[in-house]
Amino acid sequence: MNLYEVIKSRYSVRSYLNKPVEQEKLDRILDAARLAPSGSNRQPWKFVVVRDTETHKKLVPACSNQEFIGQALIVIAAVGLMPDRIMSCGVPGDPVDVAIALEHVALAATGGTGHMLDRRLPTRSDPNATRHSGQC
Repeated sequence: MNLYEVIKSRYSVRSYLNKPVEQEKLDRILDAARLAPSGSNRQPWKFVVVRDTETHKKLVPACSNQEFIGQALIVIAAVGLMPDRIMSCGVPGDPVDVAIALEHVALAATGGTGHMLDRRLPTRSDPNATRHSGQC
């Protein structure tokens, strides 16, 4: 799948399969974040991989009460490390840099040759339909 096809096929997931994510896939996703550009290539972020389901539930209020956060098997939390940095255009740098890195995460999770992560994908004809992961 070329980059444009990955971009077109990316979607937001709100329901998940109860299937562990292989460490190799997670490593690739995190490596994509590492490769993301940032202001002066500072990479002012940390990514926290949360696997504990009880912690996921505690994250729900911090995520605008989006309940699906508590249902995911893995949550990748991104933390900006330079909250006081302001870009020359007057915009805070942390949200921009972290957003770019998280888009790299989303594209890597979608995958270059198919969907990297398992997820439920409801359809009009079958609301319980599931799309299984493809190759990485």
